Amino acid sequence: MKRLLYVLMFLGVFSVSGGAQADLVGVDFGSIPNPIPQNWTASNGSSSLTNLLDDTGRTTSVGLSFSAIPGAFNATALSSSVPSHTYDLSNISGNIYSFGGSLTMTLSGLTPGQSYPVYVFGLRGGSSYTQNISLIGSNTVTYTQAASADELTINDQVGTNSSNVSAYAKTITADSSGNIQVVASGGYFLAGLAIDVPPPAYTVGGSVTGLAAGQSVVLLNNAGNSTTVNSNTSFTFSTAINSGGAYAVTVGTQPTGQTCTVTNGSGNVSANVTNVTLTCTDNPVQPIPTLGEWAMIFMASLMAMFGIRRMRRTK
Repeated sequence: MKRLLYVLMFLGVFSVSGGAQADLVGVDFGSIPNPIPQNWTASNGSSSLTNLLDDTGRTTSVGLSFSAIPGAFNATALSSSVPSHTYDLSNISGNIYSFGGSLTMTLSGLTPGQSYPVYVFGLRGGSSYTQNISLIGSNTVTYTQAASADELTINDQVGTNSSNVSAYAKTITADSSGNIQVVASGGYFLAGLAIDVPPPAYTVGGSVTGLAAGQSVVLLNNAGNSTTVNSNTSFTFSTAINSGGAYAVTVGTQPTGQTCTVTNGSGNVSANVTNVTLTCTDNPVQPIPTLGEWAMIFMASLMAMFGIRRMRRTK
């Protein structure tokens, strides 16, 4: 069985941790109408774009603007140069171009100081091409794209259909305004631009009532991310959950002498969750027998002892 598992993993039947593929916010350049990858936005560079979709169809805050109006043309990438992705990228086609000019494209609506994988796609139909690309945020990455006719470049490499698109990423940190600039110079032939924007993440929390003084309770979210609460107050788990993700709050360790129960403890996040309620109550205390009850217990014990002795004598 183990041998079979190793073979399947080698063949790629099972994915290994760390191989997760991104959901891209993509713009496909070229003449309009133009075939585009799933949920990408078609653009000929003539106008700014806002609230771009990612390829799952989620609306984002990302926008794209152009410093000049480029030319637009049709082109088709060789299938052997189109990398793999969760969603098919083979419809990256067409381009915006200039034979000697420069173009600055600004990705906006990003989180200042957050790092993003960025992908610049180059393509020229019928002729080879060379172009200089700079990615500018809080850091700068500069490289040259060079390829033969109809070959798709992704950042500084010619693509191959045996690689995942994530292998070509260049990581850029958004500047203090939440922008990343993409500058093409010396002439350019651009087929598309994409950025990996993670879905928004939300926190999960609520309040505690009834917790006895000096006691503490340990809470878990999704069987982890333990949070200790020492008083009747609000709490928030430290790990945020991506939009649409599930949460399930449970008690990991009960306080001494009390039992705490959770209400509103599970669901899927679409905003910060603040209504989880933990209610703690004292455990029932076994009553201490009264003096009369102790006397009855003593008498019953004596009677039981005498009864056992008589039985032994009878035998």
